[in-house]
Amino acid sequence: MIIEFKNTKLADIKSAVEIVLVLKSDKSHKFVKNDEKELKALGFFEEKCEQLFLSSSKKLYIKCDGFDKEELRSATAKAFGVLKNYSFADVKIPSYADACYEGSCAALAEGFLLGSYSFDKYKSKKAEYALKKVTISSENYFINKLVADEKVINARLAKADKVCTAVNFTRDTANLAP
Repeated sequence: MIIEFKNTKLADIKSAVEIVLVLKSDKSHKFVKNDEKELKALGFFEEKCEQLFLSSSKKLYIKCDGFDKEELRSATAKAFGVLKNYSFADVKIPSYADACYEGSCAALAEGFLLGSYSFDKYKSKKAEYALKKVTISSENYFINKLVADEKVINARLAKADKVCTAVNFTRDTANLAP
């Protein structure tokens, strides 16, 4: 899976699906405004609904408790769990960085990469997922003046990819018979 950061607005990135992370019941979220009525009608803001895919706007909404790194990892892992059942090749997601683009973008990437793990060595039919590319936009949930250096962030994403590849290799090793 290719994960890249682009220093551009979310609307300028072409992809099949947009992922939006929403704090529990945050209807004022700037990425929610266009679909707020439909989300409310479908019960997204109720307690029991954790994720919702709107085919009309090609957006996947995922609820999370906060935007710290662990929550971002968990939310993007959930997003992969939903998207693996569809045939979308690429997705885009805005940034959720309140202090540091590098750390939060790496957390988003780690969620996708670690969430995509499956041990299928002994299965006759290996799982093939259509999702091949994730683009993280510099358009941020928070209104702040963070500066995003595309080269530095993409280097951090490459490092996160190597770490997650090693973690998934270790998982494979642990799952093999001795």
